[in-house]
Amino acid sequence: MRIGALDISKRKIGIAFSDKDNSFISFSTIVLGNKMNMRAQICDIFTKYKPDITIIGLPISLYTECNNFLYVKEFTHSIRHLIGKYIFIDERMTTNLSERLVKDNPTKTLDEITACIFIEWGFVSINKLEDMLKNNNYII
Repeated sequence: MRIGALDISKRKIGIAFSDKDNSFISFSTIVLGNKMNMRAQICDIFTKYKPDITIIGLPISLYTECNNFLYVKEFTHSIRHLIGKYIFIDERMTTNLSERLVKDNPTKTLDEITACIFIEWGFVSINKLEDMLKNNNYII
């Protein structure tokens, strides 16, 4: 089972994929541009890597649905036919970790590293992800 990951923001999107055995992250990148340009790039990348499920970070505020939360939900809805099955995860704790890791790896962007963290979460949760796929119990 191949896992994909998206860290979506208005100006760029971090993308990562596991290998088919979920042993390591086989690809990561960012896409830049306007919505239409980013959708086209996502289509090309997802056509090549074909993940079984995609993990998408959802910026959740403790008190309210912020603009970024609504943007991520709307953008995900607009690309759902390109990415297939997906789940949202709470990304609140990934920002600090990503910021620390980007200092150690300046060739990667914050969004790219965050997408890789989502893949790592998928590795830890692989049995749960497989059950969700088997039972069609995923978030759309």
